[in-house]
Amino acid sequence: MDWFPAYFFMVVAFFQVFEYSLLGTIVEIGNDNVYNGICNIQFYNLPDQEQMKIVLMILLGQNPNNLTIGGFQTLNVETFIVVSIPVEIRIIFSYLP
Repeated sequence: MDWFPAYFFMVVAFFQVFEYSLLGTIVEIGNDNVYNGICNIQFYNLPDQEQMKIVLMILLGQNPNNLTIGGFQTLNVETFIVVSIPVEIRIIFSYLP
């Protein structure tokens, strides 16, 4: 029973990391939606000044800002699965149809 606070802390830490990972995934999806929306604009029908703004947005959108783990790896649900689930379990589930 002495370990109960440690178990509680681990569960809370697990869910906090999951929340941040989910937030990172939501940011990535939002970036993709905005970029796709910008690319689907018929900018050739716009005035020259607006065309230059659209081109600049397309250039800046090619390297989106994502949440990262210390600037090394993007923080998303895929990274959460790699970090939190042991390799053996992932191997077992990779063979299932």
